[in-house]
Amino acid sequence: LDVDLVVVAVAVAAVAVVVVVAVVAVVASVEAAVAAVVAVVASMEAVVVVVAVAVAVVVPVAVAVAAEAWLAAPSKSVYGEKRISVDVPAASGEGTEKVEYRVWNPCIDSTAPPEAVFAREVKKLQQEQFKPAEQLTLEPYERDHAVVVGSYRAPKKEKKAIPKYAELLAMENLADEDRCRALQDLRELLSSPNFKYTAIMKEVMFTCADLTQSISAEVRAGAALVMASLILFEMDTPNDRSDEVVLTTATRLLGDDEEDVVAAGCRIFINLTISNEGCLLLANKISAVTTLANMLTIQLLSKLPTRIVELLVEVLANLTRVYEGARTCAQYPVIKPVLSLIKKPRTCRAETLLHSAMVITNVAAYDQAKRDAIQLDAVELCLKALSKVLLGQVRCEPVEKRDELTRCLVAAVMALSTAEDAKSRVIEFGIEPLVQCLTHTSAAVRQNASITINSACDLPRGVAPFTQRLLHTPDLLVDVLGIKAVSALDKNISSFDDEDTPAAVKALTAIQKKDAYGTADRIVQTLNMLDNLVKALLENEVPAQTQQGVADVLRRMDQADTSYQRRVGKCMVKNYIPDVLFSQILGLTPAEFT
Repeated sequence: LDVDLVVVAVAVAAVAVVVVVAVVAVVASVEAAVAAVVAVVASMEAVVVVVAVAVAVVVPVAVAVAAEAWLAAPSKSVYGEKRISVDVPAASGEGTEKVEYRVWNPCIDSTAPPEAVFAREVKKLQQEQFKPAEQLTLEPYERDHAVVVGSYRAPKKEKKAIPKYAELLAMENLADEDRCRALQDLRELLSSPNFKYTAIMKEVMFTCADLTQSISAEVRAGAALVMASLILFEMDTPNDRSDEVVLTTATRLLGDDEEDVVAAGCRIFINLTISNEGCLLLANKISAVTTLANMLTIQLLSKLPTRIVELLVEVLANLTRVYEGARTCAQYPVIKPVLSLIKKPRTCRAETLLHSAMVITNVAAYDQAKRDAIQLDAVELCLKALSKVLLGQVRCEPVEKRDELTRCLVAAVMALSTAEDAKSRVIEFGIEPLVQCLTHTSAAVRQNASITINSACDLPRGVAPFTQRLLHTPDLLVDVLGIKAVSALDKNISSFDDEDTPAAVKALTAIQKKDAYGTADRIVQTLNMLDNLVKALLENEVPAQTQQGVADVLRRMDQADTSYQRRVGKCMVKNYIPDVLFSQILGLTPAEFT
């Protein structure tokens, strides 16, 4: 098998006797009572040369081939991976740099004589002209067992390795330890789409599906993770046969006794539902969705490992993105366990909170599911979690995750707020956090908050509290509520308060500039509001600048329509507005008006 490294190592073993299969040479020089034996371990495409050193009295030194016993023992590993770290000359030519090397050694070429394999590999090393061992600065590896004395870099040929991995994994007599290492290495290679394609063509998906029934939990988990990696490519080329295998296998893994295996099964579903096609496949596999839902609903979440809960919620978040997935999930009581996570935002990972909010948002598209969520206090819980996120009380790493979490929580409240039962809850719990979101850096957050506030203000009693909160930010008031806020401003105008009345007049002016006719209509439709505006013109406690603002509002009403001119004029006559001020506003004297 092609690898990117062949390592020559010296193994130091405290043994008294070395079994020699075939003596090749005897070293004449004897120093420090040391005897050396060269053992060659063969494989298809890689070779590791090991020099064993026995500390004993002076004995002859022999070169021998000792691979036979290793290959013949089925209970021992035939994979033989080692990781070593050495200092090599830096690419810049100055100093050294530390490099980690890996030796991979699958001894499956057992039909060839060990001597022939050894000769073949040595010839390859000579032809490649690798960096000589003496140019490397060496470090000990596995103290008392081996010392690295050389390293050779080989060209990478991972694509050719895929078929060999497929063959290796299909071997029935391969030790579990070796199979796990092969699965791990294969996963590393599958980062490339080209390698994924090769693996699929070699039916690695089906091989791994079979391996998920291994008695070894590590093998089951490793095989499932390889399947999860392949799915990301497989979804681009639908295959009815492999789709069924994937869904059946992943569903079975959810019932495994080992947490790592269940987590790997969840990862298959997560990768499957990244694409819309995968969501449709899962949504139509009722047995799989039922299994996923049951894991969250038939027992308390505290009985499940935290990691599994997080993965299951991520699957639901992905699945409910599409119409069919949300419709299917709405048939199961998944809202309650998901809300239990939102209820404790400080104890959840930000990503899990985000996925939980996504589930609520998506499932709330269905009336019954929306009503169920509202009855389970989804509005209050989402708004309380949103407040904690805005206050920085929820840990979000990286920081950018905070914006995304904020957007999802506001979106969940927005989706729920369209129901009549939710509006009063938004008014009660959402004024402060939603108004804060109106100045958020994210445009999506601002838009969602604005829509939610408007939805809540469909109830007449919702307009006043939101208007009061936005009173001193007239631009926001105009953008969010517009003429809805006009009637709510009457209370502030009639109070003649040093702060609220000037702010209300400014807000009214801003609204009127955007929609003069609509504002005039709202003013005359609001009981006593026109009278309160006219009275403010004469009130000593109202600042002169504010009185000028009131006069401008009345003047624009006059200009909006002749019917409004009549109303304004009659109101000013009734309240004995001075002739000069009357003329400034209407452009007519009281006598001309009458």
